[in-house]
This record gives sequence, structure tokens and C-alpha cells, in this order.
Amino acid sequence: MKKRISCLISAGILLSAGLMGCTSTLSAQPLGQIAGNKTDRFADDEAFYAPATHSFLDLGPYCKVQGRTVSDEIYGLCVDWTAAGIEFIADCKGDIVLKAMVPNRGDIYLTVWIDGVRSEKRLLADGSDILNELVLAEDLPAGRHTIKVLRQSEGMFQPMTFVSLDLNGKLLFRPKNNRYYIEFLGDSITAGYGDLLNVQVTGNNDEGTTLWEDGTQAYAYLTAEKLGADYSILAISGISVATGDPSSPMLYPYTSYYRNNQEEWGFERQADVVVVNLGTNDQVNQVSAEDFRTAAASYVALIREKNPDAAIVWVSGMMGTNFIAEVESVFAELGGEEAGYYTLVLPESRGGGHWHPNAAEQMQAAEMLTAFLEPILQGKD
Repeated sequence: MKKRISCLISAGILLSAGLMGCTSTLSAQPLGQIAGNKTDRFADDEAFYAPATHSFLDLGPYCKVQGRTVSDEIYGLCVDWTAAGIEFIADCKGDIVLKAMVPNRGDIYLTVWIDGVRSEKRLLADGSDILNELVLAEDLPAGRHTIKVLRQSEGMFQPMTFVSLDLNGKLLFRPKNNRYYIEFLGDSITAGYGDLLNVQVTGNNDEGTTLWEDGTQAYAYLTAEKLGADYSILAISGISVATGDPSSPMLYPYTSYYRNNQEEWGFERQADVVVVNLGTNDQVNQVSAEDFRTAAASYVALIREKNPDAAIVWVSGMMGTNFIAEVESVFAELGGEEAGYYTLVLPESRGGGHWHPNAAEQMQAAEMLTAFLEPILQGKD
């Protein structure tokens, strides 16, 4: 059975307010010349706004993606990481429906923006249905619209594949890349674990599930948004630097480790900044300071190998300043800030689920990190 889940965005609200090809910097020619909020349509508007289905296997020229993605070459675009997703521009009207595949392993929540307005309604792709029909928008007025849909749920819980888009009208052209590109590497803090709870909760079996997690309200996504940057977020609850299978360094070279631990990520677009927020779970797992320092130094070397010109910023503090002295020691040996290595301690934040940051605390962290990164990015211009 197919499921339709609506954002319930009315026309009135709107008026008031690697598929590797998707990551290409090439843009298709517009399907018509843009005139204000309209395109020069065919003489017959009814024909122009005829229903059409677009496979994600063919959407590279019209679709901008965020996050590491891969085409399965059979069904469509695999969207597996926190805040990963798509943005496209269309001259259309009525409803827009995304068909997405989710294996029977749990639920995935998504956020939708229509013409820059975030919907308060969370989309739910229910793992009880392999193919979900997700209504991104309803009753859109005829004209040009920008649509963005990002997953809230972290990659550890389940993979997801965008199969097709149904809309009435035409896709126009791929949105442009932003000036900066930031990569975030982290654990549950970065994934937004428990950020939808406003009190410390224990004994609640739903506490750490996707129900209470929204990566689009966590500091990493919020920082990229504030800086107007493109981004990639690799964040997994419970992950460490020195322990675990996988550890963060183990999954880093791959597009989507939990889907395919053989397919390497190409790193075609070099990060301007790599933000690392790790160490909390190493502390929980009682890793020694010496072992952590060794593992962190190795990980930083790998990050530098893949991003030769990036600033590397290691942040801590939201759930303790675990091993920050060891990181500072590694960075000092590498040349410190003059060589592009920085540390930042953020305020302790434990007001959400299972003593993790809540949404307000995540926003506070984003504001501080944004202020810290601004001069670093400006220095790259």
C-alpha cells in the first residue's frame, strides 16, 4: 500500500510569505525564459501544466543535492545522511508528490521548504511501506516555486531512496551552488539526537528514536544555513574516534558506509571548512588520553589528505570538553591556527533527551559557531 503524507501548505500561506549528476556544477538550460515569477509558457497553459513524473535517475540537470549521495542506478537518489536532500525550481501548480523507498527498518522524518518557508509539519516516511508517497506541497498557485526537502533522521537508522517527483508543470533549472562548502563530522550531538525534547527524559523507550530527533534543527545544519553554505553532515549516534566498528574515521572515506562500505566518496568538491565534534563517546568508552590522541592525529591526517586547503575546526563542550587538551596538542604540532587548525569550546547543553542539547541550545551553539567561522571563511575569499 502506498502512503500519502501531506505538508498541508496552503496557497494562502505561500502567497503571504552520488546520483552523482545531481552534484554537478553544470546547469541545464531553462525550459523557457523567466519573466518575473512566471515563464513564457506554451500558448496552451493546460498543456504546460500537464501532470508529469520525473525519475531521479534523470534529474541531475535540474536537482541540487546537499550531503553525500549515491545513485543506485536502478531506483534513484540515495539520501542517507542527516540533513541530506534536494532542492529544485519548477513552474508548476497544484500538488507536488515525492515517491521514496524506505526498507522495513523504521521511520524517517523530513522537512520541506516551499519558496523559502519552512513547513511546521514533519513528513513521515513510514518503514511499514516500502514505497511512500510524500506530499511536499498542496494547491500551489501557478508560477515559479523553489522546493527543498531534507531528511531530519540520521543515517544509522535506515537508508532512503528518492525515486520520482510528480508535479503539474515543468522543472526549470538547477539551483546554483553556494560560495562555501562545509563538512561536519560528529556523533549524536551533531545528528540532533533528542533535540525535540525540552527536558531531560529517562526511561522513555521513544527518547532516542527518530521521533525526537531533527537534524535540521541541530547546530551543524543551522550553521551552514546562517553562513549560506552548502554542506555535508556525517553524524552517527554513539560513534567514536578511537573505538567502534565503524568508527568515524572508518566511515569517512565512503559515500554511505551503512549502505555500501565499498563505494568511496570522490571528494570532487573540496571543503572550505571541516568541523569535527567528536570525543564524547570515546570518554564514555573509557578510551585513554594517549589512545585518543593517536586516533585523533590519524583522523586529522586523513581529513587533511582529502581536503588539502580546508580549515579544520574541532569543537567540544556541548556535552563536556572531552579530550580537547589532546586535540589542542595535536593541532599545535601541526602549526596551529596559522596552518589552519582551530579549536572551539561551546557552552554545555543538556536540556534535551537523554541529556543531549535541545533545539534552543542547538541554535545557541550554531550562533557561536557561525560567528567563529565567519572570519575564517572570509579569509579564503
